[in-house]
Amino acid sequence: MKTTMRRPVLMLLFLMVALMSLAQDKPQKAPDDMVIITEQPEGQLKIYNRSGYIVKDDNLNTSTPTAQTGVMSIVFAEDNVVYIEDPVSEHAYNRWVKGTLSADGTTITLQLGQYLDYIQSFDMALTLNVLDYDEAQGTFIPDEEAKEITYTVDGDQIILNGTSRQRILGTVYRPFRDFMDLDGKWTGTGDYESVYTPFDGVLSTPPPGLETTTLKMTTSMYGGVEWEQLTTDVNIGEDGNDVYLQGITTYVSKGWLKGTRNGNTVTFPSGQFIGTYNGAPFYVVGARIIDGNYTICDFTFEDDGQGTLTSKDYIFITTEKDQFVYVVYYLGVTISNAEDALVDVPEGLEPATYIVNYQYHPQGSNSLARANKFIKVARHDNSLYIKGLGAQTPDGWVKGDIDGDRLTFDLPQYLGTYDDGYGLVYPFYFIAFDTVTGELLPEATLHYDDATGTFDEASTGLGISINKTSFLTAQEYYNPIFTKFNDVPAVPSRPVITDFNGEDEKSAYITVNINGRSLNGGLIDPEQLGYQFYTDIEQDVQPFVLTTDRFERLTEDMTVIPYLFIDNDEQGYDIVYLDEHTRKVYLNTDPTVINRIGVQTVYTGGGEERRSDIVWKELKDYTGIDTTLSVATESQPVHPAYNLQGQRVAPGYKGIVVANGRKTVKK
Repeated sequence: MKTTMRRPVLMLLFLMVALMSLAQDKPQKAPDDMVIITEQPEGQLKIYNRSGYIVKDDNLNTSTPTAQTGVMSIVFAEDNVVYIEDPVSEHAYNRWVKGTLSADGTTITLQLGQYLDYIQSFDMALTLNVLDYDEAQGTFIPDEEAKEITYTVDGDQIILNGTSRQRILGTVYRPFRDFMDLDGKWTGTGDYESVYTPFDGVLSTPPPGLETTTLKMTTSMYGGVEWEQLTTDVNIGEDGNDVYLQGITTYVSKGWLKGTRNGNTVTFPSGQFIGTYNGAPFYVVGARIIDGNYTICDFTFEDDGQGTLTSKDYIFITTEKDQFVYVVYYLGVTISNAEDALVDVPEGLEPATYIVNYQYHPQGSNSLARANKFIKVARHDNSLYIKGLGAQTPDGWVKGDIDGDRLTFDLPQYLGTYDDGYGLVYPFYFIAFDTVTGELLPEATLHYDDATGTFDEASTGLGISINKTSFLTAQEYYNPIFTKFNDVPAVPSRPVITDFNGEDEKSAYITVNINGRSLNGGLIDPEQLGYQFYTDIEQDVQPFVLTTDRFERLTEDMTVIPYLFIDNDEQGYDIVYLDEHTRKVYLNTDPTVINRIGVQTVYTGGGEERRSDIVWKELKDYTGIDTTLSVATESQPVHPAYNLQGQRVAPGYKGIVVANGRKTVKK
């Protein structure tokens, strides 16, 4: 998920000039005394609604002015010092400039030329200036003789003085090294005839001397693209039944919420104003889904008495206190210093292979489909350990306790984290949920058959969730039945070559699909399944060996690639997991010398190795005169032969053999 509010980019003028190679006379550098105030100064904070007009470089010739919106913050400090946040409405970067308040309290004076921002990558600053419209040049030019600008304080109202459609308060570029032709050029935005009136939002303020504790807040966060995991520090303190919480959003990290404790429940009223960001007011709004729709309500936290607060409500960070005009929203908030811990697995476990047959909702469907999954199960005393329920955390274990014919899991259970490769790291939890309401349950109880080791549950849904307190499931297990896998010899199904790139050694790869079943459609253990490539170079057929000199992430040469094996790390990859059945393998060899490339599946179920036919893909013609093939093509496969005991035999074997489903007598 990417949040919906972003720092604005530079104006088009700057972007166009940045593409040009500009001659420089004297390289400069940013001044050592450059001051940019990014933190809110100490003093009395007052917030005002903006009104007045905006002029931009893309509407210079329009007759209808653009109205200012949003809010502006002013801090009145000691000794008549005043700080104004983002004095230019369209340049809202949460930067402060310093001014003075007259002794009679009627005039605020700002010195022009103050720095509002610094773009380090371009060694360029932006400064506050008054600009006049130049008809000849068709743009605004800074009035370099103007040294200050004033505001009139008229009761609760503040008025910007000396501006008009032709004279604005805006910003200009101040480069220090490159792009010197931009020095003093207008950035493309400015205000005029600005009037500021009191904003009606009230900030919660904790009592002086309130003792607070810093805890970690974790939640699943959504901003319009995808869910992310957010972890941030919050401060919490209590004064009688009043509870104060600071830092619920990183946008306005200093804003406080005020709630009320009633026993183990802490309730925060919805719609609380917590501060401003980028010229907009920010509120915290609670919601629940009622009759399929988000409904605004107060949001609550439950205190477990051990220092952990959890909320199952939706919490919206919005710019409107009574609407879902959200920037981001949360589901499943936990505030605590307790860290998730993996299941402690006893040493020496000897897990058996199991299959879980279950139902789930395919994406975008309300109906249930059937599926199955291989997992590992081990019993230790009266505890049962299961590994492999989570696709993203295949090594994560869950633990249940056996009591007669009942197997009970205390929930949620932490399975570990998954890095999606794009900077997002997700936690995963084993959960159970009510199949009607979707509410998470504190435990799941399954029926257990001690004689067969089978266990199942029909009334409770199991799942893998990215949130431990709310239903954000990544996998569903409806009506799960866990049974031991019958490990017997089997011939695996033929693979399918779905793609091949043979342009050069650097980019050559082959993509294969392996359906993970036997030739007769039965399930086979993926841990016993592999696949092997062959090359045919001028009718010389050889196994393709992945050697450590060409596959640097391997520790030893590999001929048969395990079905579950991938080798990606921070440095790169050669064997890629595309989906449950598809693998992409880079060859790291010259593909232009290969006439055909083949792939074969290999299965060692029941302690015996069985192989599929080799499936070939023709790449180029042979160069020799004799083109009679000594090996099978896609249309003429070579079938492995077996004796009547199911053992594979060599081509010279004499007796009754079975090949391609037919019995043959070889003499």
